[in-house]
Amino acid sequence: MHYFPAILSDPQLGISKKDKNQILGAASSAWFKKKSNLAVYTLAIIIWVATMTSTRLLLKQAGLSSVLYNAIIWAVLFPLLLVGCHYLIFHVRFRPHLYQALREAGHDICPKCGYILMDIPIQDSSACPECGTSRTPLPPPQDPEPPN
Repeated sequence: MHYFPAILSDPQLGISKKDKNQILGAASSAWFKKKSNLAVYTLAIIIWVATMTSTRLLLKQAGLSSVLYNAIIWAVLFPLLLVGCHYLIFHVRFRPHLYQALREAGHDICPKCGYILMDIPIQDSSACPECGTSRTPLPPPQDPEPPN
């Protein structure tokens, strides 16, 4: 399981380490500005804690030994919740912000699925070949910050 999407390491885009950090910073800023993302993050934590606690209580009431119910919780339930929360937060909620930040940095990718559109001329295709999203022109490149 990767914390950062593989698109940032794609050699076709050729993103330097400095640019990668700037893109991740821009995507993170956009993610935190949207209040619904914070609500999803908070809800995921609440569901996680409630599930772990209620499962422990149910297994204890069923008469299982503490060693057995701890093993079930940490070997089965914890990894499932971890993967589920990771998918919800990073794959569903964070990636659109990352794709938008990549587009704003001048990389021609699909804003919905992240497909790299660099080698596909706009005249040949007006839609993403991967997901069918209509292709929009890149925004003008942002001016770099002047040195202090």
